[in-house]
Amino acid sequence: MAGAADFDKLDARVASATVLFDHAFNDVVTWRSNLRYIDSKTDFRELFPDTYSNPENPFIDEDGRVLNRLSYGVKPHDRILTADNSLQFDFATGAFRHVLLAGVDYTDFREESSTFSGLATPIDIYNPVSTGVTVPEYTQLPDQRTTQTGVYVQDQIRYADRVSLVLGARRDRAVSETQGLPDQTDNATTYRVGLIGDVGANVSPYVTYTESFLPVPGQDLFGNSFDPMRGHQVETGVKWQPTRNAMFTAALYRITETNRQTNDPDNVLNVVQTGEIESKGIEFEGAYVFDNDFTVTASYSHNEAEVTKSNFAPEVGQRLNDTPQDLASLWLAKGFQLGDDTLLRAGLGGRYVGGTVSTGAASTVRTPDYTLVDALLELQMPSWIFSLNVTNLFDKEYFAPCRNFGDCFSGNTRTVVGTVTYRF
Repeated sequence: MAGAADFDKLDARVASATVLFDHAFNDVVTWRSNLRYIDSKTDFRELFPDTYSNPENPFIDEDGRVLNRLSYGVKPHDRILTADNSLQFDFATGAFRHVLLAGVDYTDFREESSTFSGLATPIDIYNPVSTGVTVPEYTQLPDQRTTQTGVYVQDQIRYADRVSLVLGARRDRAVSETQGLPDQTDNATTYRVGLIGDVGANVSPYVTYTESFLPVPGQDLFGNSFDPMRGHQVETGVKWQPTRNAMFTAALYRITETNRQTNDPDNVLNVVQTGEIESKGIEFEGAYVFDNDFTVTASYSHNEAEVTKSNFAPEVGQRLNDTPQDLASLWLAKGFQLGDDTLLRAGLGGRYVGGTVSTGAASTVRTPDYTLVDALLELQMPSWIFSLNVTNLFDKEYFAPCRNFGDCFSGNTRTVVGTVTYRF
């Protein structure tokens, strides 16, 4: 309503290339190496009402019809290189079977970006005719680079084909470079441990504890790099495999995260890192494969995500903005044998996404839930795989999400992605 068709835009182009290598030297040692490069360019512009200069009465006329508008645009160019090299060792020590994994991974994120922001022409919200809006001149932001090197080791220990213990540790070093500012270096050691056992009738309860360390690429409106996100998760659940072609799981979890990105309460154009987020929820998933290569997969999750610490007092103790509490999906897939070594697979499914909220200083905006349909068509051959993925098959219009700042984001339209995979 407050935008302009010839001004508002979101154009994105992403090109990526991935190479996966693996080689078994013998029955004990296996080497894996993965390499991916992504080049991404985005052009985003928007107009939105100025409800910040005077939140109690944002109108600039006596009749309460006309609002000032703000404009914002950004053009980031991201280049991302990721590499992962590991060795796997399969061996036994007495009655214990080990799968020992040791490796190193590396990520190099680089961003060049330009932006503009400012006051645009006002608009009558009851007769929204947008005129006189021009695209301001872009200002170059400081170049940004973030590199991360991680060394990890994990041992999966299995006893008597009934109990498995996973022990893992990881050491990360992340360096953030922002043009014109001193480099920022962060180091962290994280751990993970998990235990699962078969108690009979193919029922396997489990419990896990995991720590996380994630560098956040990019910069705020003032050119400052972001601090890495940190978190820890405790999860317990049960897996049940009544037959070889069926699997059902249920899980309870609690996740705590710090340094999560959120909107700056003092500047709508800026992003800050809020204090702490706590999520707790439950997940169910089931899959069944029929004899004629027909697969049914269903899942449901309920997540209560809450802001526990923040520099924006109204959101403390409230639902996390833009995060649905309920998600559900149903997926059907069928394989058709076209020859001895050629398989055609078709899939169709639906995704349900629950409503979200956006909490502000004086009010809360709610975005309704929506359901989308996706499809898959894939041709599998010994060395080649050709696949076509379609999301939002029926090109449904929906919002995801609307925010208290006064703007709504349209959901993704129908998207068709083709993939070619070659194995050698």
